[in-house]
Amino acid sequence: MYMSRRPVPAPRKKPRFPVTKMRLWREDRDITLEEAGEAVGLSHAQLSRIEQGHQEYKQSLVLKLAKLYKIDPISLLEREPPVDPRAMWEFVAKATGDQLKDLEKYTDFLSSRDEKS
Repeated sequence: MYMSRRPVPAPRKKPRFPVTKMRLWREDRDITLEEAGEAVGLSHAQLSRIEQGHQEYKQSLVLKLAKLYKIDPISLLEREPPVDPRAMWEFVAKATGDQLKDLEKYTDFLSSRDEKS
């Protein structure tokens, strides 16, 4: 029987530990895995596994990363970085006619909610 010599991709492993927002904060701060790992005393591979939930992290690591990223530890674990307002305006600038109408409806909806509060 003929068998293909193409490599079979390994199945993706599910995270064993809670997945945090560490990666989003690192990327938001424009810090590479290598830079962050070196700053906290881990290899980039270890830090990557922690960010993906494949390796357990310790409180001491959370405190070091929070200090490096200049945020509080809770944000590092649970909150996403705020959206850059410039990105929103770039989206609006590129919006087409129908998208602009949808944006206008949405802003009207938000302002009507604010008036009710």
